[in-house]
Amino acid sequence: MPRKFDPLSDEDKIIYDEEEEAKEMYFMLDGLIGVAFSLISNGMLNKQYHIAKKMQCSQRYQTILCEHYVINKCKSQFIYIALARDATCYALTREFLHETVFPKYPGIFKKLQRDSAKLYNRHIYKPINEIRKFEIS
Repeated sequence: MPRKFDPLSDEDKIIYDEEEEAKEMYFMLDGLIGVAFSLISNGMLNKQYHIAKKMQCSQRYQTILCEHYVINKCKSQFIYIALARDATCYALTREFLHETVFPKYPGIFKKLQRDSAKLYNRHIYKPINEIRKFEIS
């Protein structure tokens, strides 16, 4: 399913907020995505956050976003936000994967679980958590 996130719209720029249930993973085609953590919260519209990582997506360099959360049924630990220009992508739902695909292919499911957790920890969680520790202290 095609999706678009608009960085100029407060409603459409947030892909996932912290502690939000991840119902879709995204195959990013174009855009600039920021991965952030909140510093202070005064309601949804006045949230202050720090962008700790930026991911550039283009026709030459595509990325998969939030696969760990969907495959392993986790809530988002960070804020995923569209930056600079529209982020276009295709979505794959958690429901479809867990109810249709994974029961048919349990070996692939186990490999995806393991690999997505390892990649997430290496490229997202650990580096961003280090920046968070530094910013908060």
